[in-house]
Amino acid sequence: KKMPERPYHWIGQSVAGILERMEYTGCTCNFKTYSKSYKLKKRIPNAIEDMCIFPDTQEAIVSQAQWDRVQELRKNKRRPTKAQRQGLFSGLLFCPDCGNKLHFATCKSFDGKQDHYDRLFHMMIDKKITNAQLKDMAGVSANILTRLKRNEYVSIESIEKICKALNCSADEILEFLHED
Repeated sequence: KKMPERPYHWIGQSVAGILERMEYTGCTCNFKTYSKSYKLKKRIPNAIEDMCIFPDTQEAIVSQAQWDRVQELRKNKRRPTKAQRQGLFSGLLFCPDCGNKLHFATCKSFDGKQDHYDRLFHMMIDKKITNAQLKDMAGVSANILTRLKRNEYVSIESIEKICKALNCSADEILEFLHED
């Protein structure tokens, strides 16, 4: 029999099925499905509270904490951006000040190191300010906002104008990232 071209290539659906199985934490799960009648062959999934779960009946492949974390990550649907990239922590990072979700920022010209979660644009969303409104309020050009989105150089004077317009300090809209 001829070997497949990529014998270890797993499709996403197979991996998702593995990640959803609680048995990898070392427990045994009974009554995962039921049938309405012995005449009907269709199996209906049971709710977790209706299953019988026996913990620590076998050696765990994955710790319970890791499994719980994977379930939390899989619960949040992440849409790819126009640049066809997804933020690994999309839906999981929250602003320490207001508690809202942080938004993933990327573009096609970025390499992976430049993707980030923007403080400035998060603040603009919170204050319901559009790019055009900020441009007019701060008296800066559209190029300045574009340069900020792309993590390119922007003068201190422009940052100061934006801070005055938003009534905030520079550390509330900027984040210093070390280049490794």
